[in-house]
Amino acid sequence: MQVRQRKFFVRLSLLAPLLISSFFSTLAAKADEAGYVLTQRSKSFGDSYLYVSPSGLKMTNPTSGTGFIVQGATGNIIFYNDKTRTYYAMSFEQGKRKFELQKRKPMHWKPGGSRSIAGLRAKEFTVTSSSKGDMIAGDYWGALDIKAPAHVSELLSAKFGTPADSNLIPLQFSYVDPNGQAVTSLETYRQQATNVPSNYYTAPQGYKLAKNEVDVMMTDENKQIMNDIANDLGNTNSNTAASHIPAGGVTLPNGKTVSKDDVSKLVDSIRQAKQRQAAGQ
Repeated sequence: MQVRQRKFFVRLSLLAPLLISSFFSTLAAKADEAGYVLTQRSKSFGDSYLYVSPSGLKMTNPTSGTGFIVQGATGNIIFYNDKTRTYYAMSFEQGKRKFELQKRKPMHWKPGGSRSIAGLRAKEFTVTSSSKGDMIAGDYWGALDIKAPAHVSELLSAKFGTPADSNLIPLQFSYVDPNGQAVTSLETYRQQATNVPSNYYTAPQGYKLAKNEVDVMMTDENKQIMNDIANDLGNTNSNTAASHIPAGGVTLPNGKTVSKDDVSKLVDSIRQAKQRQAAGQ
C-alpha cells in the first residue's frame, strides 16, 4: 500500500507543473475579453491603434511610444510614454472637466444615415454650427458593432462635443472649417475582432510618475528642444532663434513634423511681442 502511495505521489509531483500551468492558462484566457483593435489616423494623435472592450479603451501611437488608457469601471485616465517610461493618471472627474474646457461650443447633432466603415456598421451624426468657431459643419460616424463603456462615452462627448447618448466608438470625423475647407480629423481604415488582455487597462509597471499629461506625451528630444526655445526667447540676437531645432524640424506627439523655419518664425514673433510689451510698460 505504501509503495502504491509513493508511486501515486511521484506521478502527481511530475504532473503538478503541467496542472498548474494549465490552471493559470485557463485563468488567463478567462481574464481576456472579446473586443476590437482599430487602426486609425487622427489629426491630433497620428497613426495609432485603438483597443476597446467592455472593460475600457486604450489608444497607442507605436511611432512616438505615447498613448492613453480609459478604465471602463472607474473612468480613470492613464497617459503613458513607452520611450521615456513615464506615466500620469487623473480621475474621471478631472479628465471630464479638462476636456470640457477644450470642447467646441455646444452643438446639436442630428442622426443621419448608416454605412460600412472598414467592415463595421456605422451610424452618422451631422451638425451645422451657426456660431463662430473652428468648424461650421461636422460629420461624425460611430461604430454600431462596438459599444463604448459608459465612462468612455462621456469623456468622448466632453472632449469632442459628439452626441453624449450615442455610446458609440468614433470611426470617422470630418468637418468644414470657417474658410470652407474640408478637414478629416479622424479616419479608421482597419479593424479586427480580438481578445484584449486584462492588463491592457492598468498603469505600466516600473514607469516614473510625471508632473502632468503634457510632460508624458513629450519625447526627451522635444523636451530639450523646448528648453532651448525658452532660452532663445530671452536672446535678442535673431540669428540664434530656434538655433537648436534639428534640420528636419520637430516631430510632435501626433506624428506631425513642424519645419525648423516655422518654429524659428514662431520664436521670433513671440520674442518680438515680448519686447514690444516691455517697451510699452
